[in-house]
Amino acid sequence: MKICIDPGHGGYDPGAVNHNVGVTEKALALKIAALLGGELASRGYDVFFTRELDTFIPLGFRTKIANNEKADLFISIHLNAAADPAAQGIETWYYEGSRESERLAAIVQRELKDQFLAKNRGIKATRGFYVLKHTAMPAILVETGFITNDHDIAYLVNKVHQKEIATAISNAVDEFVGTA
Repeated sequence: MKICIDPGHGGYDPGAVNHNVGVTEKALALKIAALLGGELASRGYDVFFTRELDTFIPLGFRTKIANNEKADLFISIHLNAAADPAAQGIETWYYEGSRESERLAAIVQRELKDQFLAKNRGIKATRGFYVLKHTAMPAILVETGFITNDHDIAYLVNKVHQKEIATAISNAVDEFVGTA
């Protein structure tokens, strides 16, 4: 099974930023994605990335990479942000109407909420996320927490917790493909 991992943002696009802690979404997404890739590869999956360095990859090229490589799953890693610093929690997005993407999102969300003691914001359907709309395989976008929330960011910058996130998503992939 081929899995495309898409670390959000990159290069000149930092994504969300927490100036108090001094971290960017692009950097944390890349770290979590690398751990996820390593965990999935150790379980026998064929893993590839839309980016492995701090480079900007246009959305259209991200989906082209996944589609051209004939990925079986697409997992985009992000961090959420809000003007209200009290906003927190995890959520997983899927393309509205894609039953397999919805099923994967539900399993990932359950595994993450069990691992990450944060507010469960649930799974959410969208028709607006380019990378979910233009991929030809089950695809999800995981918001691993709020970079703008003190509780979430303390969790997200911790390497042990980053590994836990990678393990939770990997466990969900195992369940989704029926190897768990």
